[in-house]
Amino acid sequence: MRAPIASTSDKALGTRGPDAQCQRCAQGFYCAEHASNGASEKSMEETKPEPIVNVDPDAWQTCKRPGCGLKFRERDNADDACVFHSGAPIFHETKKGWSCCTADKLVYDFDDFLKIAPCARGRHDANAAPLQFQRSSATKSRRRIMSEYEDARAKTIARNAERMRALGVNALAKELAPTKKRKASAEVRPSAPRRTSGRARTKPTTYSDDAAFAAIESEVGTSSARAVRKAYDPSVPPNDALRKSALTARDWRGNVKRHPTKGHLIFSDRPDFKPNLTPAQVIRAGSWGGCYFHPRGGKPGIRGPCDIDPKEFPHEWFEGLDKTMYASRRYNVPTNMYGVKAGQTQEFWEEKGWIDARDPRGWFHWYCRFFQGRRIDDDDRQISRWKGVCGEKGRWKTNLINKIIDANATHDDSRVSPVVRQTLLHWACEIREEEVLALAKRR
Repeated sequence: MRAPIASTSDKALGTRGPDAQCQRCAQGFYCAEHASNGASEKSMEETKPEPIVNVDPDAWQTCKRPGCGLKFRERDNADDACVFHSGAPIFHETKKGWSCCTADKLVYDFDDFLKIAPCARGRHDANAAPLQFQRSSATKSRRRIMSEYEDARAKTIARNAERMRALGVNALAKELAPTKKRKASAEVRPSAPRRTSGRARTKPTTYSDDAAFAAIESEVGTSSARAVRKAYDPSVPPNDALRKSALTARDWRGNVKRHPTKGHLIFSDRPDFKPNLTPAQVIRAGSWGGCYFHPRGGKPGIRGPCDIDPKEFPHEWFEGLDKTMYASRRYNVPTNMYGVKAGQTQEFWEEKGWIDARDPRGWFHWYCRFFQGRRIDDDDRQISRWKGVCGEKGRWKTNLINKIIDANATHDDSRVSPVVRQTLLHWACEIREEEVLALAKRR
């Protein structure tokens, strides 16, 4: 950038010599405040712009001096027509700001720097060189100090290392270092113990129902990927025969009451147990292929007769029913309410250790006796199993409701997941319309 030219008024103010403390003077720029008359005249002579040739004196041009940017014609371009910044902007890293001639004009945005009132006058120049940015002298000094410190630190580290080597400390440290433990290889696995006994291996007892429902998952094809969600507005099935409900079956409740609005059964001593189907409704709707109350009834593979007799329970539960609905020797799929297979064999349940000898047929056998008023120490386990299947947050109850909502179907549309519906029926549970609407609203 060419050095600025001071105006005549600036010369009148310059009665002193250059000041070493002034940044403008220290950088070699003309300073009207500290320059003498002789120095000012010399600066004017040395920095006066060269005559511009081959330029139309009446053509409009833009001044490129920093802080000006005005339009001018060469014909009207006087020696004091341009007011601009004579020095390059200085960036102060410590303060993160820009300054021009004095530190009190520090700004933190370069656009604001260009708005600072210019401090020099001269001719407009359309060919002025661009600004050359500078770093503050304080930054340079700090870098020099840091460089000296780093050099001294490196020498100290090297000197200490040489002393440690001469004393043999490094060799001694290697001898005293603890040996690293070998990591167990992921491929090395403990071998299974060899059995020499001829006795049959007994399987451990577990009360988890996950394996029992594995077949249901494979049949219904459960998947985490869900259809695109849309507003739940179910359409009525084209045929009323597709709308099935065990709640319409004959209800024999004895002394057990039903909740007037929510519909579940009320057991005063176990308020957390809330099935909404009585044993009579489960039997009359069509369950277990019609073979549940036959001592040897069931799918192929049953080990032996079970201690179960329909005469133990109220005759009203079976009144008017053919024995094929509850005491068949073989499992008949058409007998089931939803016309599908559901559940595991008696042999499977016995092998898993889920059968209590007091209720050899399983959960529903226990439920029939609990409904009749019997209470035993196995009640907590059986109720806990029921909650996991069809409680308020039961796995398969929630599964069915989600499928109903995704299919935009009514709560009793038997076309939606008949296997899960049949399974819930075996656990004395049927989905209500209010439950579907509540979950659809929360989704």
